[in-house]
Amino acid sequence: MKYLKIVTIIIALHLISSCATYSNEEVDQQLNHFNGLNLTQLIAVLGVPTRQYELDGATYVEWKKQDHSSSQSSVSIGSSTGGRGWFGGIGITLPIETEDDICIFQATTNVERSEVKDLQWKGNSNYCGEILAELNPAPAKSKVKQ
Repeated sequence: MKYLKIVTIIIALHLISSCATYSNEEVDQQLNHFNGLNLTQLIAVLGVPTRQYELDGATYVEWKKQDHSSSQSSVSIGSSTGGRGWFGGIGITLPIETEDDICIFQATTNVERSEVKDLQWKGNSNYCGEILAELNPAPAKSKVKQ
């Protein structure tokens, strides 16, 4: 029984330590890898834009990435009794209300869409960092583990 507790603790610590966190500066550095791309190349990397409009001689393009899986978290509380080979148990699952992870990438181009003038992001830095780490051809050097 002690062996099972030790293994459970080791696995839990490993799972916690594998979560990566990204600061705003690290996300900015990752986004800088996409500077110099034109709009067609940016769409090839980020996918079809969520929103796009023209105003005052510029084209504004936006990609909204959203992860709903974090809002489906839950905690299970359980207990069991046993004796002489018979085991019984009861478990209760309590849902945890959390916000969705959101990352928005915004690009401003000239009217011809040949040059991206400005590329910005807003949202959850960890989620944006994870997205960019998957998309970036260069490795994420500044990835920090908790």
